[in-house]
Amino acid sequence: MADIPALKWLREAGVDEIAGDTPRDFFAESAIAKQAAIDAKSKGSVNAPKKDVAQRKPILQSASTSIQSNTTQANSGFMDNSSNYAGLSETIESARKLAEAANNLDELRKAVEGFDGCSLKKTANKTVFCDGNPETKVMLIGEAPGADEDRQGIPFCGMSGQLLDKVLKSIGLDRESGFYITNTIFWRPPGNRKPTPEELAICKPFLEKHIALVAPKILLLVGATAVQAILQDNSSMSKLRSKQFKYKNDYMDADTEVMVTYHPSYLMRSPLNKRLAWEDMLLFEERIKNLG
Repeated sequence: MADIPALKWLREAGVDEIAGDTPRDFFAESAIAKQAAIDAKSKGSVNAPKKDVAQRKPILQSASTSIQSNTTQANSGFMDNSSNYAGLSETIESARKLAEAANNLDELRKAVEGFDGCSLKKTANKTVFCDGNPETKVMLIGEAPGADEDRQGIPFCGMSGQLLDKVLKSIGLDRESGFYITNTIFWRPPGNRKPTPEELAICKPFLEKHIALVAPKILLLVGATAVQAILQDNSSMSKLRSKQFKYKNDYMDADTEVMVTYHPSYLMRSPLNKRLAWEDMLLFEERIKNLG
């Protein structure tokens, strides 16, 4: 029974898939491969025949052919990259058109659920759109769905979400009437990895329209990925927290205030920083009161 907590911890961390049907000792395989390479090199140095000038010419010709082949492959790769870039631009434009056509949150949800331009949707179980009350004008934006969110289709419903709920409840905010919450990405990245810049760019039009439709008085960005997606700032969280920012996108008529705090999963790994997160919450509570 001692193994059960360890397995639970791995599942919460996103390790929910196996790499093969049978166990492998990669350390042993590496040692065997290394010894085989040494043996082959030793045998080659003993038995290698001496090469004369006549033998060297074909080698030079072969090298020239190899260079030409590599150049052709490099040019082909460049063309592939250009094609990929064009495909990404078309996907983003498609997402933007769908976002622009949405006149309310229900229409935007349907647009996101019907959108197939993000590859994450192929590996996810559910689309994770939102939770909470949009009428509160207090909006939280997290990073990406985890394993629990992917199963239930609700943002921040796992262990980190429970911690976030407790912290927010301590300043008088709850999901039913106190705040509205979503993520920068609507589908879980495999293994809970960080979303790629391409995935963030594809989902960005939907996220921008999401914010515009809610029209919050204040945004709370939870975690570094949300900060990068909204504020386009790669500074450390320690430098960004406790500061106030303004945000506006093409769908919005006016700026909205923005604050930043640590992601609860980070606080679970680094509990000493819970004190700083609590300071953020007190400042967040003060700003909400001042905004009326």
